[in-house]
Amino acid sequence: MIELYQFALNSIDIGIILIDCNQTIVFWNKCMEVISQIRHDDALGKKLPEVCSVFKKKRYQDILESVIVKNQSRFCSSKLHNSFVLPLSGCSSNIKQNMTIEPTTINNCVYALIQIDDITDEVSNEHKLTSLINELKRGYLEVKESEEVNRQLAEMDQLTKIANRHGISQYIDALFRMNVNLSSYALMFIDLDGFKLVNDTYGHLMGDNLLIEVADILKRKIRKNDLVARLGGDEFLILLSSVVTKESLEVVGQKLITEISRPIQIEGLTVHVTASIGIAMYDPDIVDTNSFIKKADDAMYRAKRKGKNMFTF
Repeated sequence: MIELYQFALNSIDIGIILIDCNQTIVFWNKCMEVISQIRHDDALGKKLPEVCSVFKKKRYQDILESVIVKNQSRFCSSKLHNSFVLPLSGCSSNIKQNMTIEPTTINNCVYALIQIDDITDEVSNEHKLTSLINELKRGYLEVKESEEVNRQLAEMDQLTKIANRHGISQYIDALFRMNVNLSSYALMFIDLDGFKLVNDTYGHLMGDNLLIEVADILKRKIRKNDLVARLGGDEFLILLSSVVTKESLEVVGQKLITEISRPIQIEGLTVHVTASIGIAMYDPDIVDTNSFIKKADDAMYRAKRKGKNMFTF
């Protein structure tokens, strides 16, 4: 029967050491031979600290005493201890082991059963898996960041760096989809008067610089929670929120008319344009983004017909 037990212990893939109350090794299984590179016959009858020098340390002597004397079970994790039984070859830097020590009594004699579980491969695989997961996370974040950059580019006017038609349309579409109460919203449709003359007289580069200046004026003169966009050419759109009264829109409209009509200095030249502005306050007839923009567009053309350099509702 003893031979059967020894066969079983030699067959398992965990290092098994059995020591008596004097820390003398009475059993050393085949797995321990692989782990330590020390044969069973060379270990048998010797003190554990002589064969495995790590057990000379006080912390491990205290652990062995608590098992043999106090009849306590102890577990030592590789995360705190790294390894316990090192190979004779000395290659120990990457070895990871867990150790469990159980008290046992045989024929009224106290023993300590030590199990050495080599988890080097598991830890290595865990590190590889963690590294792979981190790499995948980085890749995912890079893709999402790239998608976000592309989305911003798709919604931004590349000349003026404000929203483009697609960007502001997407924003207003979202308001309709979320059933936001739009009763306090208004749209301003702005078309520059005299822009074609500036473009034809001084060239497209001057025209582009003028559009950039006008965009800056619009950004400076609206609140942070309002949205300004360039629809294309010399047309701009402003979405205003938290509009309390029609009079407050008149104040904003007049402010923009005044600011845009001031002479603008560009590369040593003075250019002059004005603006026709159409203002559409939200009403129940407006059912989507296009109908909202069309109302403001119609009002802008009414300002054009009335003589330009003005706003109309």
